Amino acid sequence: PKNIGLSWSFISGILLDLNLGYFLGTHVILFLFISYLTQRYFHRIRAMFQIQQSILIATIVFLYLLSLYVFFQEFNFFVIFAIIFNSLISAFIWPILFGLLRQLEENTLMHKQKTQLLGKKKT
Repeated sequence: PKNIGLSWSFISGILLDLNLGYFLGTHVILFLFISYLTQRYFHRIRAMFQIQQSILIATIVFLYLLSLYVFFQEFNFFVIFAIIFNSLISAFIWPILFGLLRQLEENTLMHKQKTQLLGKKKT
């Protein structure tokens, strides 16, 4: 949350709108809303168990896709099935992605600490 702010949500939303041909600002509004909530409640989300985080991710993806389909595309049974399927896949992928990102963070911190120690020993 410190490095990825609302400006990145705005830029990626604009680029996605331009790429997919949606009304300009559609993804921007959704991305900004999701980014604001995740940054606002970052510490609460981080304290949750991974299963709770997965359920939260599934809910966010479900509401995001539902809002896109309700306002901009035809709505039928197969769309509901696709939205639910995509939400469940996101929930199952989240623990794997979380673990990889956590490991990357730990490796980066260890590398920074080693370089700081080496820098102090030379002086």
